[in-house]
Amino acid sequence: MKKKIDHERIKLTLARRCLADFALYTDKRYQMNWHHALLCEYLDRFVAKEITRLMVFMPPRYGKSELVSRKLPAFIFGKNPDANIIATSHTADLAQQMNRDVQRIIDDEKYNEVFPNTNLSGKSNRSITLKGNYLRNSDVFEIIGHRQP
Repeated sequence: MKKKIDHERIKLTLARRCLADFALYTDKRYQMNWHHALLCEYLDRFVAKEITRLMVFMPPRYGKSELVSRKLPAFIFGKNPDANIIATSHTADLAQQMNRDVQRIIDDEKYNEVFPNTNLSGKSNRSITLKGNYLRNSDVFEIIGHRQP
């Protein structure tokens, strides 16, 4: 008797393990090319702490920002909600835009399927964090129920 293979469950398991599968699972529009897969291999090794320092040099419009500044922080927070990540850019506006993009990924239902224990506060607030009130704005956000910076 043949056993039925649950392809969705396999994709979900892989999405929890490596960035390339995470990117494809959480973003149906994402198109992985060979250089994206190679970058994801290095980023996975970075997440696993096999690589402690990594610099990424690629031409403009080759997917650095999408993988390194958007998808990687969301992936790291899913694997370790207590992580601290500092994201910077040449302008505050671009850093804030990337921050909001990471929040959108984390808010998405596909992300919640992969990492159900990583959630953000439901509304934006600029106030100082109080017990039970998690900071969320375009500069900073905190994962509910986990260490706060």
